[in-house]
Amino acid sequence: MRVFVLNYKGKSIISLLIKFFTWGKYSHTALSNDAGRVIEAWHIGGVQEHINPWVIHKEGTEIDVYGIVQLHSIDAEDIWEYARTFKGMKYDFRSLFGFLPFLRWLWKNDLKKWFCSQLTVVILKHFYIFLFNSTWPLYKVSPTSVGSSVAIEKLGTATNFNEYLVIVNKELK
Repeated sequence: MRVFVLNYKGKSIISLLIKFFTWGKYSHTALSNDAGRVIEAWHIGGVQEHINPWVIHKEGTEIDVYGIVQLHSIDAEDIWEYARTFKGMKYDFRSLFGFLPFLRWLWKNDLKKWFCSQLTVVILKHFYIFLFNSTWPLYKVSPTSVGSSVAIEKLGTATNFNEYLVIVNKELK
């Protein structure tokens, strides 16, 4: 099994607002495995696991697929099982204030509530995969900053599940 980082280029109003306030090209990030399962924090339903990257996203949404550069002796199945322990936790609406400098004082680091990029970073950091300087406050972590990490490399872009599987299977060979 392999674990991948997915960065979404959403086009909805919410996606456009996220990209605007984070000064980035990505509106969402998630973790996936080579079977296409996804674990993500979503504003409706909190942290969830889905059978493919487009279950709660529009088919046709561009998703950049990233591989983790170095897994050392870490078993990807351990990462996936750890990520599953977050399922059912709530979405962290309050942390979104961290992206607005004039409202940042409302931000609270609540380890029982998550937004997408925060969840991805915390899960990987648990396995000593540091996407950023470990002293970075979590409110500074956006989907675009996840995509700019040197700990991951872009493997390709998919707009549907079949394209995703081609990218992942190419990487596994």
